[in-house]
Amino acid sequence: MKDEHNIKFTAQDLYDKKADKTELQTLKTEILQTLYPIGSIYTSMNSTRPEVVLGLGTWTQIVDRFLYCANSSKETGGSKTISGENLPAHSHYVDLSTSQAGWHKHKFWDWHALKKGKGYDVKDDVQFAINCYWSDTQGDGNHTHRVTGYTQTTGQSKDYMPPYMTVYAWYRIA
Repeated sequence: MKDEHNIKFTAQDLYDKKADKTELQTLKTEILQTLYPIGSIYTSMNSTRPEVVLGLGTWTQIVDRFLYCANSSKETGGSKTISGENLPAHSHYVDLSTSQAGWHKHKFWDWHALKKGKGYDVKDDVQFAINCYWSDTQGDGNHTHRVTGYTQTTGQSKDYMPPYMTVYAWYRIA
């Protein structure tokens, strides 16, 4: 019973069943043509070009670009830095004002109210703090201040790169 499950092949049987090397190569090429038609992208962590790995096609390497999924292909854009030149045109309108909080007064020494004491020989141009008192400036009432205008884009360029992992990438052109 053991021998019923064992299949024995002769050398001729194996030779007859062996696929032709040309047929295998043709089948491999057809599979790869289906998987990687013209316009396909090939990515790898290995720098070996896809025509060497796959054995078919003409490929152009994609360098220094992020892949961006869109409704059309082969368009490029963007930059590595953000600066005033690559921000959209814009300005900021500023309209600031105080609201009736401007009234105020200050205290000062009132030299004009100085009274010279009787019996003293005091010259008119000498000022003393004797009999002098604090007085207040006169406020001009509540008032407002207003500042208006537009800002403009200023500043320095900054590097901007989201977290990434580098890969080798090509797209098939023929």
